[in-house]
Amino acid sequence: MTRAPSTSDATERQRGERAVAGEPAKVLPPSPAARAAVSPASSPAVARAAAPTDRLHFLEALVGVAGAINATLELDKVLQLLVDKAADLLQVPAASVMLVDEKGEVRVRASRGLTAAYVESQRQPLEQSVAGRALAEGRIFAAWDVRKSPEFGAAAAATQEGISSVACAPMLFGGKPVGALNLYCRDPHCFTDDQFHVLSLLAAQGAVAITNARLYRDSRTQAGEVRASFQRVGTALASSLDRTEILQLIVQLAVEMTRAEGGAVFMLADEREGGGMILSGSRGLYRPAVKRFRRMPLSPLAERAFAERRVIAVPDTRRYPNIAFPALHLSGEGTDVSHETRSVVCVPIVAGGRPVGVLEQYAREPGRFGREEIQLLSSFALQAAVAIENARLYAQEHNVAQTLQRAFLPELPDTVDSFQIGRIYAPANEMSSVGGDTYDLFPVSEGRIAAVIADVCGKGAAAATIAVLAKYTIRAYALEDPDPARVVARINDALVPQTDDSTFLTLCYALFDPASRRVTIANAAHPPVLLWRRADGRCRPVGPQGGMIAGFRPGETYPSESVAVEPGDVLVFYTDGVIEARKRKAMFQAKALQSVIEKNAGGSAQDIAAAIYAAVVDFTSGNLSDDIALLVLKAK
Repeated sequence: MTRAPSTSDATERQRGERAVAGEPAKVLPPSPAARAAVSPASSPAVARAAAPTDRLHFLEALVGVAGAINATLELDKVLQLLVDKAADLLQVPAASVMLVDEKGEVRVRASRGLTAAYVESQRQPLEQSVAGRALAEGRIFAAWDVRKSPEFGAAAAATQEGISSVACAPMLFGGKPVGALNLYCRDPHCFTDDQFHVLSLLAAQGAVAITNARLYRDSRTQAGEVRASFQRVGTALASSLDRTEILQLIVQLAVEMTRAEGGAVFMLADEREGGGMILSGSRGLYRPAVKRFRRMPLSPLAERAFAERRVIAVPDTRRYPNIAFPALHLSGEGTDVSHETRSVVCVPIVAGGRPVGVLEQYAREPGRFGREEIQLLSSFALQAAVAIENARLYAQEHNVAQTLQRAFLPELPDTVDSFQIGRIYAPANEMSSVGGDTYDLFPVSEGRIAAVIADVCGKGAAAATIAVLAKYTIRAYALEDPDPARVVARINDALVPQTDDSTFLTLCYALFDPASRRVTIANAAHPPVLLWRRADGRCRPVGPQGGMIAGFRPGETYPSESVAVEPGDVLVFYTDGVIEARKRKAMFQAKALQSVIEKNAGGSAQDIAAAIYAAVVDFTSGNLSDDIALLVLKAK
């Protein structure tokens, strides 16, 4: 695994200041003092490139964060939760939220890891603050060393506080300033591109949650209804990352919030779908209207809402006889019954700084949507936009992850000439899809069959990349010379330049010879293969045990051992996620695994694999702490 290159102080002094945000960041002209203190966030010395499943992990975590900060409408609780979640998720020692008050000043309203004296020193006029600059320009500002960056001010206070690096993310609601979400680090140059990316999403979530809390505070006469609506909206929208699910949920929640008779959401289609706008979710519409409006151009009113990014309300549709509006269908009525739409409100959905769709609400009565409903829908649309953007980013990263998964988990047949085959791969986190566990089975020369199981220390894309590299390198070496001891020794030498001190691989490689009915095994610190013998009904470990991990030190040798395999015998290859599965302080352990194999050895190879997995899941009550890979071979 490659390491980030170091950068000399002279090179650092040549770098300028950069603003980073959820939207593409712009490079700011650096001041002379800032040149020595601030460098671009994408600099190799400062940040690493984002791996697909690293961002996938952050997006999954953001679902929980969004649910937490939207689960309350008490402003102080929202602010402290946002600070705590930001510090925990982004692993920084300190964080704060600044809000803009009625006097046009910014001040810290919630913090973690900061002294009261430093918090008080950060109160200043909006136009003189870094938060004000971030809000004015809609992007993150970062100082890699606040002592050398006059733009961040209060250098003496920061030095006394022990702060070196600061990142300030603007929180905007409908283009208006709400405040700023700040991260603090004790070391210079400590933020990564991933942290900036997630910080921008957290700031967007925070701006919506804060505005919702303020709206609730200012509308106490409708407190019960507003609280129920926004709590449900925040929790519901944070419960899924599936785009289709999210869009249908948006329509449903909007209709329930405004008590409209119908609603629809139209989303901008990509070029593969023919472009234009597509009806992507609806509720309460007459079925023929759904079919008609699915590919129908937007109404001129909806087009205006989309293009101008503002709410368009129609008190009475009969004033627009040349515009078609969908008919409504009430629940419980016959399928052929429809009602005229008399009131419409069109709300643009803006995600990532660009319009992506229009949310429409329909009612049978003229003048149905007043100022309060429109205000609620405007706030809801901003919250919905964050959920849509998260779903889009998740889908993008998840597609990459699935491609990677297909590369390291082969499609195996149920049988080969000499064996039935059973296999299971289960990630500890079902949404992650990829990890460092892998297995393989393939033919080599003279009718022999090679089997491999491996486990990379780590999770996500980095571990999966090493697993893929190991898998195909083993295949290449085995096709040249399938001898287990030589294959494992060669893969060890090949991996040493590709890994660092914290990354290593355990693996077990076996070669089965149908002619002699013997299997030869070499092991690099992987849990031993288990052999259940039909003759005595007992399960035991076979082959070498222990050995040096692969990829740590070149020139290692790996002994091999050979055992006979008779018809009906069962070989089980597994990763440590099986025997180290935990229930509180207890572990599943090898004896429990052997017992499961002995009880289920009469079934097919896949039945045995399924029984092992079910036993582990039952033992842990479904809370897997590590990925699991199983490869079961039952001799014929």
